[in-house]
Amino acid sequence: MNPLPKNIQRWTENPVFRNILLLFSGTGLAQLIPVIIQLFLARIYSKTEFGELSVFMSVIGIGGVIATLNYDYVVVISRKQGEARTMLFLSLLSSILISIFSCLILYVFKPYFSEILNVSDYSILWMAPPVILIMGWINGFTSWYNRLGAYKKMVTGQLTQGLSIPILKLLFGYVGISAGLIWGTFTGYIFAVAYFIYLYLADENKQGLFRSLSWIKMKLYAWEYRDFAIYASIGNLFNAFALLGLPLLITFFYPLEVAGLYFFANSIIRLPINLLSLAIGKVYKKEASEMYQRRPHELYSFTIRIQKMILCFVLPLLAFFFLFGPQLFSFLFGAKWIESGEMIRYFAIFVLFNALYSPISSIADILRHQKLLLFFNVSLVICQIAIFAIGAGLEFKYVLLATSVIGALHYILIDIYMKKQIKKYRL
Repeated sequence: MNPLPKNIQRWTENPVFRNILLLFSGTGLAQLIPVIIQLFLARIYSKTEFGELSVFMSVIGIGGVIATLNYDYVVVISRKQGEARTMLFLSLLSSILISIFSCLILYVFKPYFSEILNVSDYSILWMAPPVILIMGWINGFTSWYNRLGAYKKMVTGQLTQGLSIPILKLLFGYVGISAGLIWGTFTGYIFAVAYFIYLYLADENKQGLFRSLSWIKMKLYAWEYRDFAIYASIGNLFNAFALLGLPLLITFFYPLEVAGLYFFANSIIRLPINLLSLAIGKVYKKEASEMYQRRPHELYSFTIRIQKMILCFVLPLLAFFFLFGPQLFSFLFGAKWIESGEMIRYFAIFVLFNALYSPISSIADILRHQKLLLFFNVSLVICQIAIFAIGAGLEFKYVLLATSVIGALHYILIDIYMKKQIKKYRL
């Protein structure tokens, strides 16, 4: 008898796999339409306009990753519901403060940023602080519903964000609005956070919106989990710069068009990979937190299974783009983007090992290894900056390759270390 149907049935009956599949399908639809729309955006907007978008996305990506001061992670791992709710409100409050701080940074350093970022209109960056606030709120609400296991609500939120942003980019491009890529991103985030706010208010009003909320408890928990706000947030800031801030580094050493080419290539290759890694990462965070508290001896084998699932998806995909990237980009997006397809060959190795580690990266927070993460991320950023400084004057592809190899080595080492830590619980 063919064992395949039984294997499929065993997987589909696994609640962890079902939750991953649910988020995967929702994220998949949210990512599929942007891929289709990208075919049109590539012909509407220029390389320079994508370069400006890359700068904007780097700014909001770096700010958004620290908006909650990592207190949104505590929402998932808290043992008590009241504590989790307090941490949610602390995440929302932190996002407001970080947004205000980012606004001050843009104002104070305007002369310096105007010179090095090479954007045609500095005023577009004033949209960054409200988007940073929105990103923090989305992360907070997503963690809340992740804790509750309300994956269908999370999927709907992903669809709202994943569909509204590319559709609005396309609409603004056809209408001829200046900086349509950035305005589309800004407006799409507003739609996404509006959904989560409506959803939370509708749910909580049934039982009292501000129950269990105490300023004293908020201060107490903020201090108790200060390592998340201090070490993890600073570490995530450096990690965001390493992953999302590369276009900023590129614009400092190379023309804005080069940043646009890299950003376009990275966004295309990341679309299908994020389709899986985001779904797995959310489910892994919840399941690993519970497993660590109740069944720590299962954590290592669970992590290995998750990484094997990722590898089976990511490796063939990267191999395909490595072999046929230039031809594929030329056929789908036009001849002007063939260089983007070629660039993938030079940073594919980094994407591979980043994709293997990122979905399970929450294990470092669960084990409270925030100081190690800080060291890891600072080292990664310093190496990137050093490579660009040393390689200044060389062709960009060689600098990109060196950056990718060093970045991949970082992820290999931290992956080995983290798995060594959780392997101890098997004894």
